[in-house]
Amino acid sequence: MCRPFDFASEFSPTLLAKAVARERWTNRTETWDDLCKMPWEAFDQWGTIYGTMEENGTHHEAFYLRGLRQRRYGNFNMTTLRRNILLIGQSEEGVFFSLRGTCDTSRLLHEVQGHMYDPSGQVLPITRCDLDLAEIGHYAILPSRFSLRFTGGQNYRFHLSIQKLQLGTEVFRGRPWIKKVQVALCDFTVNSSSGWGIVELTNRYFGECPLPVEDSLSKCVLVPSLNEGGMG
Repeated sequence: MCRPFDFASEFSPTLLAKAVARERWTNRTETWDDLCKMPWEAFDQWGTIYGTMEENGTHHEAFYLRGLRQRRYGNFNMTTLRRNILLIGQSEEGVFFSLRGTCDTSRLLHEVQGHMYDPSGQVLPITRCDLDLAEIGHYAILPSRFSLRFTGGQNYRFHLSIQKLQLGTEVFRGRPWIKKVQVALCDFTVNSSSGWGIVELTNRYFGECPLPVEDSLSKCVLVPSLNEGGMG
């Protein structure tokens, strides 16, 4: 397992500046330092799950799965998130990457950040990328194919071409539902190497929710007992 990638300290200032340059800055008071502070704590970590799988008590099949662990902490306001697209993939040459584009009215409308894991074990930030949310997944529709270019660190340059998207599942978030997440499997080429991964598209949801509304936890008040904690 490699070291974690910490978004708070390893984000790309170049990509952040590109997102800021596309904003309409009327009546906004944020400074550059304000935008450099992520609204929540976040880290990703590439790693491996391996073991054996038993079938009918006799057949044992070994498996070795590379993947990405993601952790997010803090307050996340889903009502201001208009759209989000996440690409996670790996190539046959051993390059792993994660790219995320976010449109959030409380922050920036065209923000892109990401990182990669190269065959030598280095974890590097994505420093340049032409991912454009206005062209991919508009109107909550995933295109059948698209391409983009990105740079990892200072030396890796990639042309990613996704040729086949197969919708896997749909997930709804919130109570009542306010977000719809589409998860699709994909095949792609990155430079001259084949690869595979997933594309996750999140959009606002305005349809019906068959589940009852949950009470907010903020309405609950815990009162400690006078007999606990040495209180008399």
